[in-house]
Amino acid sequence: MQRLLNIYSGTVIKDILVLKEQIRDILLKSQDKKEGYLRRDKLCNNDILRQNKHFTDIFKFLSTSYFERRVKFLDYPEVPIPSLAGRKCLPCIEADGEGPLWF
Repeated sequence: MQRLLNIYSGTVIKDILVLKEQIRDILLKSQDKKEGYLRRDKLCNNDILRQNKHFTDIFKFLSTSYFERRVKFLDYPEVPIPSLAGRKCLPCIEADGEGPLWF
């Protein structure tokens, strides 16, 4: 990852890679939902999310109830953390009857 950051230093591509890692960290490194929200809030206060329309859309996503569905599993440590590399279903965690969560 560091190699890519060096190659794309000073470009929007570097910003995308950093943002992707920060969002990934919210889901994989938070100990519980509360910490997930704290990490999200810290990220949302970062000026990177206001650089362009696409980043603004990501900011909007992180501020919706849909984000709640993504961090819900953090309160259930017995549920294995899903891989973000592929789509995995957690059928035991459903949000308001909308079906299983996909990662």
